[in-house]
Amino acid sequence: MEIQKATETQLGKTNPYRQHSQKLIECVIKMDVPEVKAEAKMDFVSLVSDLMPGGNPTYLEVIKYPMIKSLLAELGKKTMLKVLFLLVKDFCSSVNVVRNMNQDQANGILISFCT
Repeated sequence: MEIQKATETQLGKTNPYRQHSQKLIECVIKMDVPEVKAEAKMDFVSLVSDLMPGGNPTYLEVIKYPMIKSLLAELGKKTMLKVLFLLVKDFCSSVNVVRNMNQDQANGILISFCT
């Protein structure tokens, strides 16, 4: 499943918060592709830092971004589930655990939480 990239003309017609959301979603999906994972992760971190300059979120700016409900209608359920799954998977891989799990165990836990 791949998200369609918006053309420059389409991006010009949308607001900057929707554009930023689109770029974040594209980065998250690319993080699932081994060949471009490192580059996508760096792009993702850079885009997230725009939301949190100096590590502090700018709440007045964050609330201007589209809600998941509107992104769900725009991008579809499959794409949004994949994005949420990949975000949780990325978060879980960054947390140290007492007992390491293999990929299948971690995936099973994530799937059980999502259902």
